[in-house]
Amino acid sequence: NPAQALLNWTTRATSGLEELEKTDIADHALGALRKSNIEEVVILGRRSHLHAAYNNPELEEFAYLPGVEIRAEGDGLPSHNDEVLDELDWVTKRKLKTLSRLAERKVDVTNKRIVFRFLSSPAELVGNGRVEKIQVIRNRLELNEDGKMVARPTGEKTMIETGLVLRAIGYRGHPFPGLPFDESRGVIDNVVGRVADKGEVRPGVYVVGWIKRGPQGIIGTNKQCAVETVSHLLSDVSAGRIGDKSPLSSTEVSAAIALRKKEVVSESGWRKIDVSERRKGKRSGRPRVKFCSVDEMIDNSA
Repeated sequence: NPAQALLNWTTRATSGLEELEKTDIADHALGALRKSNIEEVVILGRRSHLHAAYNNPELEEFAYLPGVEIRAEGDGLPSHNDEVLDELDWVTKRKLKTLSRLAERKVDVTNKRIVFRFLSSPAELVGNGRVEKIQVIRNRLELNEDGKMVARPTGEKTMIETGLVLRAIGYRGHPFPGLPFDESRGVIDNVVGRVADKGEVRPGVYVVGWIKRGPQGIIGTNKQCAVETVSHLLSDVSAGRIGDKSPLSSTEVSAAIALRKKEVVSESGWRKIDVSERRKGKRSGRPRVKFCSVDEMIDNSA
């Protein structure tokens, strides 16, 4: 989820170096942050706080940023005890309560700020050879002809001085040749992981992740999604709906994969990578130092 990735980046950008040096952040990223002059991060949300795409766990991380002020700007942002919360679903209610608590938090020493500016869209990047400012246009929410709430520009514009702009507007799945595709949702048509054309399941064809359900969720969500799809695949194998009566042995499967893809990391190889990263981290008092290239990981998996 781009919104979650943006929150994670914001956490790193505003954390104190002494805290980051205790984490598994990549060395090149830590080096860049040592030279950073970031004082304020402004997160623009095209729609309102009620439609924010991030999940609550990422938002809660901001509570552990000492000396960082959190601001939330937008029409009608409720406090954590506002009656409007009673009418919302529990997921949105939880996120709003967290955001309100963060915005109400008293910070004794404010070195940096994180500003959530809702109902705002970038309109133009301004600068001479590099970005120096970003023009932002104010939005209002309206119902479109389909009855959906959409953001419309009001014409009210402001300018924010900045030296860095990050784009986080979402992802969309693309069609795969020969498989039914839902254009409105950007996913391959499926029934709980089994690819289906107009509700009719295609034997032996499965999907998982964002192409199955759309670009949403965190790592835990993807794990549950994978378990669901694989359980249906195994069920179909057991019922004889796919495959033949003489399946490949594990050795034959490994050999077939090796023929198709040379850079394969087995579970034992992954464990070697894990041990190597932890060993590197121990030397500098960190949980691990990550390998940041495929070649490094392949070399250390042997």
